[in-house]
Order: sequence, then C-alpha cells, then structure tokens
Amino acid sequence: MKQIIIFFFAITLLIFNTNTGAAQSTENQLGGWLMYFGGHSLGEKWILHSELQIRERNFKGRHEQVLSRIGLLRKVNPKLTLGGGYGFITNYVGDEDIFSPFTVEHRIWQQMIGITPVSRVRFEHRLRLEQRWLDGDYSNRFRYRLMASVPLNQETLSKGAIAFHVYDEIFLNITDKPFDRNRLYGALGYHFSNTHQIQAGYLRQSLSNFYGDYLQLAIFITK
Repeated sequence: MKQIIIFFFAITLLIFNTNTGAAQSTENQLGGWLMYFGGHSLGEKWILHSELQIRERNFKGRHEQVLSRIGLLRKVNPKLTLGGGYGFITNYVGDEDIFSPFTVEHRIWQQMIGITPVSRVRFEHRLRLEQRWLDGDYSNRFRYRLMASVPLNQETLSKGAIAFHVYDEIFLNITDKPFDRNRLYGALGYHFSNTHQIQAGYLRQSLSNFYGDYLQLAIFITK
C-alpha cells in the first residue's frame, strides 16, 4: 500500500516539475475558480448531472471563463458510471465584463468513470470525449483524469471525513498536434454528510506555451 502511494505522488511531482520547466519563461498570474457540482438521483440507476464553474484571472474581476454542463449518468454498478451531456462555455479576454464574451463554445461530451479502491484510498479513472464547436469551428478532444482521494481522520469518505484529493488530467486533441493541456490538482475536502462536500485547493494548468495557477473552491451536492 505504501509503495502505491509513494509511486503515485512521485509521478505527480514529476509531472509538476516538467510542466513548471516547460513554461518557466512565461508570465503567470494567480487566479481563482469557483465550482458547483450537482448529482440528482432519478431512481436507482440514473443521475442528473449539473455543473457551473466561474473562472477568474488575477482576482481583479477579470473573467477568464464561465462553464456550465448538464448531463445524464447511468450507474452500471457501484464501480462504473457511464454518461454524457451538453456544455456551454464563454471565454473572455482583457477586462471585458461577463456579458460580453470573446468566444462562445458549445460542447457535447461522453464519459466513463471507474472506481478502484485500494485499502483506504479511492482511485477514480475518468475518460471523457468531447465534440466542440468554438465560434463555428469543430474539433474533437480526449481527456483522461486519474484522481486519488484519501480520508485522513477515518476509514471511509463518509460523513465527517476530512480527505486529501489529488489528480492529474491530460487533454489531447484528435489532430496531428495532440497535446492540448495538462491539469495538476491538490485539495483538502470535508464531508458535511454523505451528500454534501466541499473542497479547497490549488490547480496548475499547463499548455504548450502558457501555464496558470489557480486557487479553487468546489461544492458537491448529491441527492
């Protein structure tokens, strides 16, 4: 068990250092992401997914992106969930206000989430395909995220748990230049109940010629 955890964090640190080195000459400003994730049960097998993310740059009211998603998920079994849905994304540059987006994107997505518990650690694999229409231009993208969640004060991720969460996610365009971006994330979370959770953490997003650091606050509600 210790070897698995050490290996996972070693890979995470390696990715972090690689991303830092690749973009160390690029100016960077700290930003913030506020996020809401909802999962509303529609019976034993179906879940209505809702999501809203507001992304800011440099904490001066400079909007970077507003993202909303909705989808329908099906629990195949306790360790496998399939689903898909629609996303609407507005992007901003400069100091434009939130009602004047620079670009608008419509997105269709499909995903598979697999859970692998190892002792107290909950590993989550998420594969996602995206069909994107960005100001009329169409493209396809593949994403893979590996996340580990570790309860620190009890054995399970249930009511009262304080947990550490870490993930790395890579984005690949289905083109002759596949690399799009990489995200590395670490956070502490608290489970108010089995249905309400909050996480506060840090994310580094690395592109081929740019990187950004973000403080994140996320609320999760499942009913």
